[in-house]
Amino acid sequence: MNRAGDSAENHILTQSLTAGELARMLDMPREVLNALDAIGQAEGTDWSNDADWSNDADMQGILRSLTEHAHRREAWKRLQSVIRAGVQANADPDGFVMLHCMLEAAGKYSLPKYRQLHIPDAIFLNTMRAFTRFVEESIPRHHHYCFDRDFWTFRHLSLTLFRVGSLEYEFAQDPEDIEIGVQGPTINVHIPSDARLQPKNVEESIRLWDRFSAECFPRWSSLPKYCTSWMLSPALERLLPESSNILAFQRRFELIEFDEDSQDWREWVFNEDPSPIEQLPERTSLQRSMKRFILGGGKVGVASGRMLG
Repeated sequence: MNRAGDSAENHILTQSLTAGELARMLDMPREVLNALDAIGQAEGTDWSNDADWSNDADMQGILRSLTEHAHRREAWKRLQSVIRAGVQANADPDGFVMLHCMLEAAGKYSLPKYRQLHIPDAIFLNTMRAFTRFVEESIPRHHHYCFDRDFWTFRHLSLTLFRVGSLEYEFAQDPEDIEIGVQGPTINVHIPSDARLQPKNVEESIRLWDRFSAECFPRWSSLPKYCTSWMLSPALERLLPESSNILAFQRRFELIEFDEDSQDWREWVFNEDPSPIEQLPERTSLQRSMKRFILGGGKVGVASGRMLG
């Protein structure tokens, strides 16, 4: 079997990308592109009051560390501090300075690491499109473009999380990333908001992941797959038709834990709407059935499961 990146057509990008170049390849909204361009044009100015981090070499060091598993959390917290210490009291109200920094880290430091591992550029772009997805999801939640998912996206930068087909797969080895009571490391399966959950799409994603991990990360290929989501809640059997793609997806997993009091569903089904249950929207059949269920005393919660097979 040929390695995933051995063929020349797998590489469509240059060896590195600026934040602006990558943002355009990821189809960021025009308003966000304009904001990122303005930040890029201001590069080299002292937008930080932190003298230790105001020069380019130190900033590049923190961006490089974002792409290193062992240092990514510390680097993210340090970058937060640098941005908060900006010249203005509220230096980054929409999170676009953070977004610019993370895209620069992806284009300058993550992409070369993909190349070293012979990972196709298509997987790089599909993985990094999470940034665009998160920005677009801010509209229904905040009514304007912003980036507030930096607490999560250092995973994408550090080559531990990849989008392969419809699903994302994360190599989890830190205690905080592994299910309680589970002996790690594991592969955590994540369900992007734009995932196609038709059985054929899920099957294809799993097949592609198994091949990708065997070729590029052999030590991951035999690890068990786990998922934690409201979509695995056993309550959904009472809310969805038998033909539901969500039910078909959850039946791929053996239930290992159920937290009935979690309100994870509020974020994904109701776009983080903080309204009382009685006032939640009913724009979709799922919203309507879930709202009635909860008003009737039911609990959706969040469940964790191990993938069968």
